[in-house]
Amino acid sequence: MDTDILFYYLGWNKIDQVQGVLDAFDDINILYRKGVFFEYVFSKNNVKIFEALMAYFENTQFPKKNKFYKEKKKKLTKILENLAYGMELSSEMKKSLSKYIDFDNSSIDSRENDFDNESFSNDVNMHNDLGSTFLTGNETDISSKSTNFELTPGDCSSFCDSTTLTTKTKQM
Repeated sequence: MDTDILFYYLGWNKIDQVQGVLDAFDDINILYRKGVFFEYVFSKNNVKIFEALMAYFENTQFPKKNKFYKEKKKKLTKILENLAYGMELSSEMKKSLSKYIDFDNSSIDSRENDFDNESFSNDVNMHNDLGSTFLTGNETDISSKSTNFELTPGDCSSFCDSTTLTTKTKQM
């Protein structure tokens, strides 16, 4: 229930109440819905709420640093990396986030640099090679040729009957 309250306040952009919810409750699941709270704060570049969520995770949700904490911390790190890769973050947010994930050695940087000049030149060369596959005028256009190939529906009697199929078709 407390997680739902936090979700409500973030969803309705009631940022002033978020810290109050974090202070009032000690059983909020910060990893709720695969990190939806972090997705929200990243999309808004709200460093204050990000740091409040991280403090809650470290100090309230997992005050004891045991094996269970380490598993959840690993899960949180993965969530943060995935979200950081998928969003444009302010420099202030990146600075705060760098306390928890390593931008230098994470998969984030390697994905950002996937497009380099070498791969671009290979793509251009491949495009130039495609010219040899286009018709030059001496060949026959294959779209004018008829074929005996026809798509026919298979037997679906094992998982549908004609009544169900007719009803579903009419609904579409």
